[in-house]
Amino acid sequence: MQEYILIAQQTYHIERFVRQGPQAWVLTEVVGRDATMTLEAIQAVLALTDVYELVEFPPEAPTDERTAL
Repeated sequence: MQEYILIAQQTYHIERFVRQGPQAWVLTEVVGRDATMTLEAIQAVLALTDVYELVEFPPEAPTDERTAL
């Protein structure tokens, strides 16, 4: 295995790990609805809007100014 990705379930966030030598992995992260991730192993570009197309995210919790420091 030379490359793998982890896809978050509750936010627009993908982590990509690429092998660099026998015991090292390099992490690349993309965050946000409009982000894209290039996958070198299969020569493809993932758009997060496509990845999360059918995902329904929970509504955001209201902010309480007293707790936001």
